[in-house]
Amino acid sequence: MGSDGQPMGFWTKSGRKGPLYFSLNYKNKKPNEAVYRYFNTKEGLFWYHDHAMSITRLNVYAGLVGFYEIIDPQISI
Repeated sequence: MGSDGQPMGFWTKSGRKGPLYFSLNYKNKKPNEAVYRYFNTKEGLFWYHDHAMSITRLNVYAGLVGFYEIIDPQISI
């Protein structure tokens, strides 16, 4: 299962988990840790950002966003 994140998929330092919390099973996972896997299957320029409830736009404006590029080495430029 993949996830792009969601506001109610949170967990806190004290161990409280939101109703949509999800984590992969991982044998070395620490007690208060989540493990996700993202399958990037195509070339392109992608961006990531938080999914905080009702303030994602503010965090993007504040610069809490990043970009990454996937390049297929089999395709010659």
